Amino acid sequence: MKKLILLSFVFALLGFVNLPKEDPSIKWSTTRLTWDDFKGKMKKSDPYDAVTLSAVSNSFSGDNTSLNFETVALFFPKGSKKKAKKQNHKLLNHEQGHFDITELFARKLRKSLQEKKFKNYKTIGRDVDKIYDKNNLAWRKMQDLYDKETNHSENETAQADWDANINNMLLDYKYYKTTNFTVDISYLNK
Repeated sequence: MKKLILLSFVFALLGFVNLPKEDPSIKWSTTRLTWDDFKGKMKKSDPYDAVTLSAVSNSFSGDNTSLNFETVALFFPKGSKKKAKKQNHKLLNHEQGHFDITELFARKLRKSLQEKKFKNYKTIGRDVDKIYDKNNLAWRKMQDLYDKETNHSENETAQADWDANINNMLLDYKYYKTTNFTVDISYLNK
């Protein structure tokens, strides 16, 4: 029986960063973040009042009949920071939006992987990479647009619009909220 090697990918909100060692992550859930979750050290020179470090982790393994995926939206407490005198509900809600966008793109990745018709065993890793990279690019663009349009939470009207849109998009992808799933590839044996 042909075995596929376990592959893992993580993309982070701030690009390819060195995650703090031994930073236990928080998996996305309907439980909202609190300021206590932000454990990183903010420098006075940092241009923002808060920073959310989140990522989508994707790994899979399989054999000649199926691929078993785990795709999770993660929040990294030690990489996430806030300025002590700037903590308020409005800003925390904005930072939650960043994490919710990460979950949205975890769901989009799950959907793309579940819908993919792989052509042969040899290209599965590359095919997953391509899907992941395309999803990553779209995720980065949305994160940037979110900050730009909301002015990092300062534009309250835009923030309210984004809050509603993010919630609606999460609902649109509700069938892809399960982090562990299997993709049948037994058709490659025929």
